[in-house]
Amino acid sequence: MSREVSQKRVQPDLSTFRSLAVVMLHPKQSLPLLNRELKQSTDTNEKINYAKVLAALGSESGREVLLHEVKDKPWDKGFGLTTHRETGNSYSDMDRLIIALGNCAGKDVQDAIMEKLRALDPKHLWSHYRSVAIALQNNRTREAAEPLVELLESPRFTGHAQHYGTDKTIVSRKITSASARNELNDALRELTTAGMLYSVGDHEGMGRKILEVYRNEIGGHLARYAEAYLEAGQK
Repeated sequence: MSREVSQKRVQPDLSTFRSLAVVMLHPKQSLPLLNRELKQSTDTNEKINYAKVLAALGSESGREVLLHEVKDKPWDKGFGLTTHRETGNSYSDMDRLIIALGNCAGKDVQDAIMEKLRALDPKHLWSHYRSVAIALQNNRTREAAEPLVELLESPRFTGHAQHYGTDKTIVSRKITSASARNELNDALRELTTAGMLYSVGDHEGMGRKILEVYRNEIGGHLARYAEAYLEAGQK
């Protein structure tokens, strides 16, 4: 990004991957432009986009915009890991807002993340669990343990791991299909929730126990995920 371009009143176009790539590659030049447009824009969607990119670049300038959106709206339609994702990835609009907010810090941010965690129930799909897990990485709190335990104690929420020597049918479980509700997504949701619980201090060893089971999972991607949580430890 040239000095001439950066000194002009250029409106950062975040509608294309190419434009976004330029912004992310030149954070020092982009931050002033993004902050300016965030303040001057009267379009809600534009302000949200600027706030999300600013958060990804380590700036909390758009935290109030993100907080308002996360606190003001309920969970939307989540996504499982499937072969037919509607958005090209596995995150909904609310998921992306929560992930962006997770790059900020403060009690108000933590409270907003906790509000969404408490609103989760077993009917929600994996993307919502994953987005909260990402947001909690920078906003860990012991308060998260109680709602996480409640989820793990829900009927049929756990017990989806398959380890060597299992008598379950392996082949039918280890495929990604067009359905967001299958054994693979159930396992991902269980593993993600147990990892969150372990990372915030655990509860009577519940999170660690589940992670230890998944450490011996026959699915290598799930085993590596569990191993990463256990190696990261508790903070």
